[in-house]
Amino acid sequence: MIRCNIFNDTGYLFDQELVRNRVTSVIEEKANEKGNFEVDIYIVGEEAMKKIHKEFMDTYEVTDVLSFPLEYDKSIPDDIIRLGDVVICFEVAQKQANEFDKLLQTEIDDLAEHGTLHLLGYHHDE
Repeated sequence: MIRCNIFNDTGYLFDQELVRNRVTSVIEEKANEKGNFEVDIYIVGEEAMKKIHKEFMDTYEVTDVLSFPLEYDKSIPDDIIRLGDVVICFEVAQKQANEFDKLLQTEIDDLAEHGTLHLLGYHHDE
């Protein structure tokens, strides 16, 4: 089982099920082990992203996506591997979709995948 929780703080509409499907596919394909997984995806605005950057990275800027992997304890009784959180800035996703001539939904899906890959330990040089 793969659970993908989505929290949309922006009020902008997008197809959350498509995001869940993309995240699920990435985990099924790339996870190094089998099991029950959980990922939280947060869709935030520019100000929220700036605050997150300031708190965790000591810079006051906006980026498209941030990932916060969790170290998990396999002895947790519910047997769910909580991979961590992915934070996507909606306005940056919208700008990038326009810049790259993509659908906004596709850009959000791509960013969710990118963040999930980071949670699984994949990085830009791989």
